[in-house]
Amino acid sequence: MTLEFSDVGTEQVIDEIMSNEYLITNASTSYQVLRDLVTKKDFEENEDGDLQKEILVDGVKQGTAEIRTDEEIQRLPADTIEKQRIWFSLLESTNSALDELSADLFDLIAFSWMKQPKNEYGYIHFDSDQALRLKFEDPYAKSFRVREKERFDIMQRVATLSSVWIAMDNDDFIVINPESEDIDRENYEFADFHPLFQIGSIEMAYDKKTKKAKGIYSVTIKPSPLIDRLLIHNDTAFAYLDYKVFQYNYYKHRQHKRLVRYLNAEWKNRRDSEASTFTVEKLIDIMDFGKGSVHGSRLRERFERVLDDLLSDDVIKSWTYTTPFDESETTKRLWYVKVWEQLEISITPPDQLIIENKRIEELRLASKVIDLPHKEAEQTPEELQLTIMEKVAFIIEERELTIKMAAAEAGISYSTLHRYLKNPPKKISTKNRKPLEAYCEKWYPLIQMAQNQ
Repeated sequence: MTLEFSDVGTEQVIDEIMSNEYLITNASTSYQVLRDLVTKKDFEENEDGDLQKEILVDGVKQGTAEIRTDEEIQRLPADTIEKQRIWFSLLESTNSALDELSADLFDLIAFSWMKQPKNEYGYIHFDSDQALRLKFEDPYAKSFRVREKERFDIMQRVATLSSVWIAMDNDDFIVINPESEDIDRENYEFADFHPLFQIGSIEMAYDKKTKKAKGIYSVTIKPSPLIDRLLIHNDTAFAYLDYKVFQYNYYKHRQHKRLVRYLNAEWKNRRDSEASTFTVEKLIDIMDFGKGSVHGSRLRERFERVLDDLLSDDVIKSWTYTTPFDESETTKRLWYVKVWEQLEISITPPDQLIIENKRIEELRLASKVIDLPHKEAEQTPEELQLTIMEKVAFIIEERELTIKMAAAEAGISYSTLHRYLKNPPKKISTKNRKPLEAYCEKWYPLIQMAQNQ
């Protein structure tokens, strides 16, 4: 089952976000891991001189990420030398542009891609003013110099999203669930590297008087097949993301941004409207103050200030230590590691987050289009066959199973289930259909009931 969106224009996407004060993101671990790739300058040079790092999930390697600027420039759809020169200057600074602004644009472009009309090749139009309007209520109230600096920063990060390439080691990272067989198989090979986002074309801004190029103003862009599948075929993970995350400064308020994204995803995944508890150690790791850069009383002060700021901005409803901290502990050596970081903090989500996550879920279960009524088309026998595999993929995702584990539970071979998930057949043999139907009848209702509680 796929949650559908009505197509709206570029301006309407931002108007909608600002009016609702949130946008929809994906709370799945897969999406969170891919987005986090562009926030940290921890790519290291390998023996071939390429900047590379492992993609880790819970400490286990799932794939590899590389910064590829040379390959990207060779395939750049720039029709002039001038465009190539300016775009390449942005690509050259990719490593320095790995930060929270890149993560903001990851979310904004992903959401815009779900909402906006696409051209025949699947690209949407994206310009720097879209991001400027989220950061500043009235961008044109700022000086021209400020606007130009902000636009450069934004397009520099867009270039970064197209310069980070990923290859996954196996397909347990993301369950493949295409809507039909009619797909480009090459786009779904996990051994191949693909950019996080692919650029289709670029548009320049020129000085009105001198006619000289000022920089890249807009691009056409689309997500990689990996992200595409998360946005289209993993609607169970759609979740509320507070738009204030865009208004925090990506340099001064880095910890604010990281904590907002984490909490919003956790509240979706935990499906709990009450306060959630987290260890101080876990939240410090998420906020990423930098290893050894700050500790002791200063770390505690900065940590609590972030929580107070989120409370003041209505990003969270309340926060408190579940057990009061004994101030006498601060006289002991490494008190902040041995005592304070082991404490738990209770954080309550804002009412709006609870209401909107329920609304998103209700619309998904009712097979309705967000913003517009949706009439369900009658299913053909072939489509009903696909529904079986959609349910199996849903069960695997929700129960966090590997394909191998699901195959063993369903009583069919791993290779068969792997093949069916990658490319659902128009007709499933009786031998395999019966155990799959029984598997779905057992687990699908249980998961839906758990979600509705």
